[in-house]
Amino acid sequence: MFVCVRVRACLCACRKISAATHHQAVDYNIFEGMECHGVPVVTISRGKVVYERGQLKTQPGQGRFVPRQPYAEFIYKRVNQREQVGQPSPVIRKPYEGEIIAI
Repeated sequence: MFVCVRVRACLCACRKISAATHHQAVDYNIFEGMECHGVPVVTISRGKVVYERGQLKTQPGQGRFVPRQPYAEFIYKRVNQREQVGQPSPVIRKPYEGEIIAI
């Protein structure tokens, strides 16, 4: 099954991702605070304009459920990489064996 969605974006616009500005009943976003470049201006789904100039133009029940597996790799792979890179790692080296000078 294919879901066709077309989005026209303004590539020079920027915006910070925030759960506070989403059209969903969530209080957290895994990309919270990240800045994205390119902001959608118009979204067309199944031949109808569903988003235009910041306004959501849908009615309850207009959408269709598309089953997906939880924790999609294309999203959570990036999150896991970010968590691993942010973790401190020890520097393994042998103790200093050179001359010690007292001052």
